[in-house]
Amino acid sequence: MFSCFGLFSNQKQIQPAPNDAATPHMQPLLEYEATISQLQAQVKLNEQNMELLNKENLEQQETIDRLQKQSDLYKYSRDAARLHARNQEKEIQKLKALVEEFKQEYNATGQVFQELQAQIVQLQTKLSLNKNIRVVEKGDSVAVYTREGVRMVPIKIQSPVNNRWIEFNGKRHKQLKKDGLVDKYGIPRNPA
Repeated sequence: MFSCFGLFSNQKQIQPAPNDAATPHMQPLLEYEATISQLQAQVKLNEQNMELLNKENLEQQETIDRLQKQSDLYKYSRDAARLHARNQEKEIQKLKALVEEFKQEYNATGQVFQELQAQIVQLQTKLSLNKNIRVVEKGDSVAVYTREGVRMVPIKIQSPVNNRWIEFNGKRHKQLKKDGLVDKYGIPRNPA
């Protein structure tokens, strides 16, 4: 009886109490389970955050790629613009050289033109003199005539006596003719 009572007593000690959660030795286990639940929730939240970060990273990478393309395009455009500017500068220098060459040629041509103009004036003067002035030689006498209308009027004669030029007008010409010093053409008569 005693042993049975003792066995019965031991069995009562092994069996858990109806309210095990309230026992002190179960409290750490509950805390561990709560911690595990929190950590799992944190892990899930971290996974969600990682997905968001990955999405943001992809968007940022796309933005970086787009900006890189724009930067490359800008560099290409800038280099093309610089090359175009250099080519334009070369063309400008060529044009400046052509302008300078043209100026030199123009100045030289202008000088030649002035010389030609002076020659033309001289030729025109000679032509005018040839048309309006005539020199008549007769023996040792020389008379220079100028045109007045349709008549050739002597303007000066060279005397065969003293080899001097005698200037005269129409009235003097008549007087010289009357005096017999010149013939009807105004040529001085040879002295007798």
